Amino acid sequence: MLNGFMDKQFPGLLLRKPLFYSWDIGIRFELGDPELDMSQKERYLREAGDRAIHLYNLLHREDDELLVVTNAHFLDRPRRHERKLNVYRRRVKDHRVLRKLSQITIPYIYAEAEKDENIETHRFVLECRGRDLRSEHLIRSLCNTDMGVKPSIEHEVYVINQTTGTIFHVYDDRGCDVIATSADALREVYEACNDWILDYDRQRIEKSFENTTTHDSRDGF
Repeated sequence: MLNGFMDKQFPGLLLRKPLFYSWDIGIRFELGDPELDMSQKERYLREAGDRAIHLYNLLHREDDELLVVTNAHFLDRPRRHERKLNVYRRRVKDHRVLRKLSQITIPYIYAEAEKDENIETHRFVLECRGRDLRSEHLIRSLCNTDMGVKPSIEHEVYVINQTTGTIFHVYDDRGCDVIATSADALREVYEACNDWILDYDRQRIEKSFENTTTHDSRDGF
């Protein structure tokens, strides 16, 4: 399911960080306010999570068909059944959805940067609908990871929307990448949250939305 969708809609894309710089059509949003110091950590994380949740809600609907992909990197071979459940157990509303969770082991996806032959990437893929996820819990857990706050998720999580052709990735409390098969699939979030776009990448992002017409990406891409 995952490979077929990626080969058709995102040919040549490796599902890894940095997602925004790996695809022509995308937006990098700033989540955490860099002007807040760590004495305001609680407020910082709350606001970062609020932004990420708002972005997610603009891009996903309850009936959308999703693939929730987790890249977990291990030095040893994990007890797969235990880890398979722990990655997603708290982030789904009904544990019966986990019957559609699959796992494969692939070569370390950052091998060219880190020469360690003992590391493997364990990729988990959950096929579900938007309504099946506890999305707010998932997103706040991702924002918390580097800040030593629980709940947290130490692995990379990508939410692939098969219905609209988008991929959503909170890389940490600082920011969120979204990419798509077309600029129109991101137009609503681009216009609604334009002030959150990372200024460093703004010029590149705005070029993606020049000379395009608006249509509902749920009508096909």
